Amino acid sequence: MDALPVTSLRLHFRASKPVNLGAFPGAVWRGALGARLREQVCVTRRPECTGCPVVDQCPYPLLFETRVPADPPSALLRHNGATTPPFVLVPDPEGDPRDPGRVCLGLNLVGHEARPAAVLVRALQQAGAQGIGRSRIPLRLEGVEQALPAAGSGVDEIPWHPLDLDDLVHSLDAPAHVPVPPAPPAVEVRLVTPLRMRIRGRYVTPQAFEPVAFVRTVLRRATHLGASHCPGFDDVALARAGREAAGLRLVSGDLRWRDLQRYSARQGRTVPMGGLVGTARIAGEALTGAWPWLWQGQWWHAGKGATMGLGQYRLRPLREV
Repeated sequence: MDALPVTSLRLHFRASKPVNLGAFPGAVWRGALGARLREQVCVTRRPECTGCPVVDQCPYPLLFETRVPADPPSALLRHNGATTPPFVLVPDPEGDPRDPGRVCLGLNLVGHEARPAAVLVRALQQAGAQGIGRSRIPLRLEGVEQALPAAGSGVDEIPWHPLDLDDLVHSLDAPAHVPVPPAPPAVEVRLVTPLRMRIRGRYVTPQAFEPVAFVRTVLRRATHLGASHCPGFDDVALARAGREAAGLRLVSGDLRWRDLQRYSARQGRTVPMGGLVGTARIAGEALTGAWPWLWQGQWWHAGKGATMGLGQYRLRPLREV
């Protein structure tokens, strides 16, 4: 398997007045999503999933607090003992200055079925209706669109088509395998939102950035997503690409650290969420093996905090080094 099926959606909300979700709207949306999703699907009303008799049949732990399978198909999952939820929230960072009452939120979901995407949309719809953020301004879901990846299209060039809000499950297209262009000799990586990448327990700074670490971070996330949410997943090609990534080299870089933080109600404190932004150019023959996963990773991001929208990046293939 050299592709992870993705359902890519865009939700359009309307507010009665401008909404300010702060510098890190992804964290606000994720917190609201978790609370509303649990309200919608939990049948036992237990305070936590541990010990729940129906935990293996409930959508909440699968979609929001994903656990390592009893017999994980990946050595990485067996070693780490942790995995990741299958979704990524992609808030619109700029908004529309001509229409400040409009709020757009992207939702990308990895998996072979489209039905879980409808469950998440309904939870986000309820979260918006109840109001999110400090202002608690209600947001009404006006429409949902789905992206249909096509060969030759860049991430930001993919056509969108509207879905039927009243019959969301049946109007959803099946998850798509993102078409991957031919591997180039070099690539420019633009880190759009902070990339939190750790090596030996420490977050990588601009001065310590290395292509091998970035590529392996993307491959690691692909392994977690595939092994946990895509039956039949095989990580042999990923493991090989990870070993070969040591041959990559950094041609040039213009990276900086962007500070970011969020408030954790569970920890009762402010948590730092800063990371790398900027551009880096990477080259080397080893790019060929990792390329399919790097290209797809533009949809499911990389590093820590990816579900909140961190680690978003864009690739620009380069014809020559």
